[in-house]
Amino acid sequence: ALNGQRVRRISGSPCVFKNKFLRIGTINVGSLSQRSIEVVDIIDRRNIDICCLPETKWKSSGVKEIVIGNNGYMLFWSGHDKNSYAGVGILVNEHVAENVIEIKRQNDRLMSLKIRTENELMTVISTYAPQAGESNELKESYWTALTDFIHSVPENEQLVVGGDLNGHVGLNGDGFDHSHGNNGYGARNEDGIRILEFAESEDLCILNTFFKKNDEHLITYKSGSTATQIDYFITRQKDLLRFRDVIVIPGDACV
Repeated sequence: ALNGQRVRRISGSPCVFKNKFLRIGTINVGSLSQRSIEVVDIIDRRNIDICCLPETKWKSSGVKEIVIGNNGYMLFWSGHDKNSYAGVGILVNEHVAENVIEIKRQNDRLMSLKIRTENELMTVISTYAPQAGESNELKESYWTALTDFIHSVPENEQLVVGGDLNGHVGLNGDGFDHSHGNNGYGARNEDGIRILEFAESEDLCILNTFFKKNDEHLITYKSGSTATQIDYFITRQKDLLRFRDVIVIPGDACV
């Protein structure tokens, strides 16, 4: 998706849902204000079943139904009561919406849906991590909250975390080979190390790095000569083989 002149791209990851593969995406919209119809249009054209939406910049929390043609979608969001700085959301099609059995809104950076699939339950967490310039105190608070949030999901349920983690995990594992699949992008930074340490400690894997792609299908943010990978999907190590692919789809605009 596009945020002003900053290019944000869709990351997609399919998993099994009632004898078919679910297509799960994440789009960092920069702001969802006056853009919800455009975002739904992208999801509809790309046949995405579930989409995590970090940085919605919507206040409070709620649920909204949106119809595109003959297709219906439900948008769930969680924001701060007083300001619209961060905000997260999850957009699902009508078939998935019928199987949502629980909604959790932790704060304006974390929310989840529990979805009933054919043989099990699946929890999808939408998240938006603090940016590089934010305080260490805010970052520590965020990672503690995300860790606690993940601990609340039983081990026998499938877990998918999607969103903007605002860190660069780098091209290779380089000591984090349990959680990094050696198919990443660019140079690692301090916040990327934090992501990898978190994943290693919780027995998680960063799905984007386990599928070999050309750079254009790895980059999730591009502005001028700057290109980075900051939007990720994460799951438990034991569920890695259930995912068939993770790919960034460049070019869809949300303006």
